[in-house]
Amino acid sequence: MSIADPKLDYTSTVAPVWWANHIIVGIGGDHLDNPGFLQSRDPETARCKWKWWTTPRKGEPGNRDVPDEYASAHGTGQAWIPGTYDPELNLYIVGNRQIPIR
Repeated sequence: MSIADPKLDYTSTVAPVWWANHIIVGIGGDHLDNPGFLQSRDPETARCKWKWWTTPRKGEPGNRDVPDEYASAHGTGQAWIPGTYDPELNLYIVGNRQIPIR
């Protein structure tokens, strides 16, 4: 299963987090122009269910703290460590950000 284009120098060094019908994988890399992201994959089909950029895109929560659209599209924020899932709140928590699970 490929989660990112290796030509863009992405790597995945963090262990996946699995619960229910989600496997969360993170992307990192040493190329400073590639934005980091997390993906939820279906454990049976490996289909991508959602993708979450570590640097918020225009219109996403937290974007007001990003200086401009270029920084939003090229900010790194690599996902080097796993987050944690809170079943009571149905949130995946990464650093100080929370991802509602769909």
